Amino acid sequence: MDSPGSMKRSRLLQRHLLPFLLLFLLLTLSQCRGDALPGTCAVAGECESGGDAEAAAMAGKDRVKIDEESAQDAKSRVDPYALLKDGHAKLKAKNFEEAITAYNQLDAVLSSIYGTMLHGRGVAHSMLQQHLQAAADFKQAVAKQPSKPEYWMELGQEYTILNDYENAHNAFTKAVELDPHNDKARRFRGMSAFEIEHYAAALGDLIPALTQDPSNPELLTQVAASLLRLNHYRESQPYWEEGVQAHPDDGNLWLQKGITHRILGEGQKAVDSLLMGLTVEENIEIYHNLAATRRYQGDHWGAIEWCDKGLAFRPEDSELLYVRASMHHALGDHATALAGYDHLMAMGAGRQMTFNQALAFYQREVLLYTVARLDLPFSAFQMDEDMDVDFKVAWLNRRVPPSLPKYHNLSVPDHQLEGATWQLLPQLSEGALAVIAAADEIGWRAHYETDGVMPNKQQLRMAGLAALDVMQRVRGTWEAIADEQRLPSIVDDDEDGEGEEERQRGADESDDEEGSDGLTSPPRMPLRRMTGSGNATLQLVGSWRQLFQVMVPWRQLSDPTEPPLWKAMFENQRFQGNFQSNTPIHTWKQFSAKYKAIYGRAVEVTRQGLLEGQEALDMDGNAFPVPRDTYGAKIEAAEGHVGLYNAVGRDFYLRLPCHSMALPGTVLRGTEFKLHKKPLAIHFETYTKNDETQWRHLDDELTAAWESLSAAVLDLPMRATDSSRYQQRVREGILRISYYWFQLMPLSRGSAMVGLISILGLSMAADMETTTRIPKDVLVDWEGLFATRFQDFYDAVAPWLFSSVRRSPWHLPVVREVLPTTRHVLAALSYT
Repeated sequence: MDSPGSMKRSRLLQRHLLPFLLLFLLLTLSQCRGDALPGTCAVAGECESGGDAEAAAMAGKDRVKIDEESAQDAKSRVDPYALLKDGHAKLKAKNFEEAITAYNQLDAVLSSIYGTMLHGRGVAHSMLQQHLQAAADFKQAVAKQPSKPEYWMELGQEYTILNDYENAHNAFTKAVELDPHNDKARRFRGMSAFEIEHYAAALGDLIPALTQDPSNPELLTQVAASLLRLNHYRESQPYWEEGVQAHPDDGNLWLQKGITHRILGEGQKAVDSLLMGLTVEENIEIYHNLAATRRYQGDHWGAIEWCDKGLAFRPEDSELLYVRASMHHALGDHATALAGYDHLMAMGAGRQMTFNQALAFYQREVLLYTVARLDLPFSAFQMDEDMDVDFKVAWLNRRVPPSLPKYHNLSVPDHQLEGATWQLLPQLSEGALAVIAAADEIGWRAHYETDGVMPNKQQLRMAGLAALDVMQRVRGTWEAIADEQRLPSIVDDDEDGEGEEERQRGADESDDEEGSDGLTSPPRMPLRRMTGSGNATLQLVGSWRQLFQVMVPWRQLSDPTEPPLWKAMFENQRFQGNFQSNTPIHTWKQFSAKYKAIYGRAVEVTRQGLLEGQEALDMDGNAFPVPRDTYGAKIEAAEGHVGLYNAVGRDFYLRLPCHSMALPGTVLRGTEFKLHKKPLAIHFETYTKNDETQWRHLDDELTAAWESLSAAVLDLPMRATDSSRYQQRVREGILRISYYWFQLMPLSRGSAMVGLISILGLSMAADMETTTRIPKDVLVDWEGLFATRFQDFYDAVAPWLFSSVRRSPWHLPVVREVLPTTRHVLAALSYT
């Protein structure tokens, strides 16, 4: 006789299993009648008759076949009631282990049937566009039957429709694990990996899928875009080409192809592709990229044209409104620009400012500052000294102003605008046009011939004008010093009566002589003295800071949306010696193709630094050991920056030394290469912290470098007795200044361009105008960052830089005479 306890357990078991037992009885009856299981054959039959295609169109995805195993094998299943009865019998006989086995068999059967039911109901919900309910059913189905890859596929597709790509990727991954040969699951996993920006993983699945479906536009787009985002810019191009050839009516493919060309710096190819996309469909993104391409080419009127066309299509597009206003601003059309900024800022009044509205606010203030100084000498354009520090900090960090009244006119008091005229720019004199023509030729020598850098005719002109300004100002300074010290003239006297016509002809001669160092020396020709030219008074350059302050306003005025600001001004007034900046070399979403040219060297410099025992620090600046006997083999075998990170096994940055010339034997803090882990990738970048100590040390170096160059130029006895040695010392002085400038990177942006201008301007001031363009894939500022000693930098740059020189263009008018005011400088920059 059973005990009361066992009878009670039996009754509870029957009560809890009764609902499932009834379900199985119904299923058994339906099978006896020859009907299909709910959610399987009946639904599948409907799908085969056309419902599947309709569902795919509605859901925007390929559907998996519904599991038919339950229907096909239903008759072979064990009777669940028999399992229940057998379990009870074993329980009564006190064969507990056998009872558990029977009950486990019953649980497996119930889970299978219940999973099939959930799956079928999920499909029905999906067909009705009830995707939240469908996902909930599929989630329960995989919980009941986790070994079913098709259930995981269905769950992944529902998550995809719901834009929950992270969970979709997890579901597709599970489907692949259960069925490694399921190509569809791999393809879907690759697509979801792309959406969550796991681009390397996406390529691993998408490229094999593309071999099976080579003309699929979505696959072509995602493969090409993944390569693009992994910095494989050139490698992505064939996929865009295949895409537009297979699908010439796909506007998105033309758009993405155009964006790729723009990223690579191929301006005309970008425009051609974007125009093809525009013939297919009118897309605001195409207008954005057409305007951006013309802007990066320095064609401001061309950018305005595409902004106008895009705004005719979408009148309130904030991106195009901002770009159009900023292009009028750069052209000196201040009244139109101000109206554009005001219109953009008035949109959506009362709501939080958008990003473009915030930019418009800052640019409006910069515009008013410029207008207040249009008719003052260009030397009065001193943004760093004049502008409010809080404004500059907010502007640099692109902060959204919390309230307009609080920030209004911080940079420009109203009284400074009294009397300011808004007329268009003046006509330029013949002398000004001659200076512009020379500047256009000189500026090309500051252009980087590498992927990702588009020739910007306005910025190259700015570089040429600034270099001529440096030439004249510095030459005037050296002449003034020579006069003060009563030295012989630093120019050759015109003893043989050679006139101005002969001098100008001499400036064009190219019979250069090769010096003893293998570099070309300029011919010894009479030079024009820069002082005493008309009524002009050339402001003298007495320090390296004054030297670079000649150049910085040119860069600030030429691109008012991205002006460089002196970090030292932030330090003294706001950051108190702790201004830091990062330059990304390789990140998970790095779009600058420019740094691909130096990526390999950056990795090798970091590798060698680790192997040579240079200081490795954690993110808090604390040094930690990386002993070669422990880490050396891993570091040597590491591939790329990711391999280096894995070899070290933690976030770190490596500090290169910078050897002093001002204080021989002293080692300064040089370039720092930083590797740190982010959720999606290992980031590789340079890290610069300009604290008070760093500024003081590099100020000493630049001061000594400026004094060394001036002393070399003024060493007239050496010039007379040992011309080759004289030229060598001058070249070393010029490049020494640029080397420590690149090590310091003193500007918030634009330090590289300003450093290049200094090389061009100082070379001309020393009467050795270099006519050589920068070789392909050479980034001069990075040569400075990689070099731990000045001599390394000199050896890398001087051979090609001074391979062709000529005497400087002294016949040109003085820049500050023919372009006396800020208004004239703007006219020169925008002259066409």
